[in-house]
Amino acid sequence: TALHGTMAQYVIDRIAIDLKREMTAIMKQKLKVECSNTCGNFTLKYVACRDCHGSYQSCTMGIDCGVKDLTVGENEELLISCFEPWHLITTNFKDYIFYKAPLGTRNIWYFEKFAETQESSLEFLRITKEHQKTYRCIVMGDHGLPIADTMYDVHVGPPVTVPTEVPVTHPHLVHEEGLIPTIARPTRPAGLLALNLGSILALVICGIAIIALGSVLCYSLFHLQKKKADSNKTEEMLALSTNSYSLFHLQKKKADSNKTEEMLAL
Repeated sequence: TALHGTMAQYVIDRIAIDLKREMTAIMKQKLKVECSNTCGNFTLKYVACRDCHGSYQSCTMGIDCGVKDLTVGENEELLISCFEPWHLITTNFKDYIFYKAPLGTRNIWYFEKFAETQESSLEFLRITKEHQKTYRCIVMGDHGLPIADTMYDVHVGPPVTVPTEVPVTHPHLVHEEGLIPTIARPTRPAGLLALNLGSILALVICGIAIIALGSVLCYSLFHLQKKKADSNKTEEMLALSTNSYSLFHLQKKKADSNKTEEMLAL
């Protein structure tokens, strides 16, 4: 048992010595942080494990970020952005400076400064031919020197039109800049229009025929009812005349009978 305890302690001591040797070698190595930029010069801060203190590393790729071509239609919007992801982690950023010059200019002495801001982009709401220029964006460091430089050749093309139906202008709708165009309603084919007119004409003729037939039926019914009423009236008059004659004849006969009886009595 004592032998086993001695062997276990020996193994633990050897492991501790090897681990200490490896950790010492790691601590002596210089930590290298991978730079994420393809252009521009910036300083990155990181925390080293060996002493838990902040350290700095320079990522130097050159300030020239090249020239980018931008093409936009007239009256459209234009966004010039010189933002790069590494702008968020650099410790020496100050601001953005924008310049402009005639299209194709490369000599930095011909550029005119027109904006200095903390924003990484500029937006033009309505582009005209006057905006066709070369723009330059410089990212300034806190030491007063540029850390990135990008140029943008902006080409302004004709207005982008969306195919639509043929517009129709109405002279009575007048605006300050001229007539207000409105989109014409879809036109029907000539055959379809003729078919619709024929259907309407047939419906009109059918309507007139129905009205005429109804009028004839109403007149015939009225004439039949009137004739029947006249016939009933005639029959009533004949019956009344017959009854009156019978009553008169009966009364006369009774009067003659009474007169005869009176004569016989005398």
